[in-house]
Amino acid sequence: MIPPSAKLLGAGRALAGFTAAGLWLCGFGAHCGPFVVAFFVLLALMMRGSALLKSFVFTASVLTSVSVALFYPAVFGDWAGFRFEYLIVPLTQIIMPINIAVY
Repeated sequence: MIPPSAKLLGAGRALAGFTAAGLWLCGFGAHCGPFVVAFFVLLALMMRGSALLKSFVFTASVLTSVSVALFYPAVFGDWAGFRFEYLIVPLTQIIMPINIAVY
């Protein structure tokens, strides 16, 4: 039996997804951002409640972060005068280290 909270999250996810798709298809792509973000947030929350899908919560969280960054890029531009563009190279070096032994 599916718990009521999962049914509610699934219904909200479907509503947000259909609303975002409808807005995008009607030419209002700039206004579908909140619905896309809500879709991925509700998807991640719904996956947390399922034992089979629990391993995909991180993937849904990454998709949520990417959708927020795509629709609201100004939020990730600077913070208290510090521009985040200066962090691109150091973060790339930390996240994807080069294995010198291979070369």
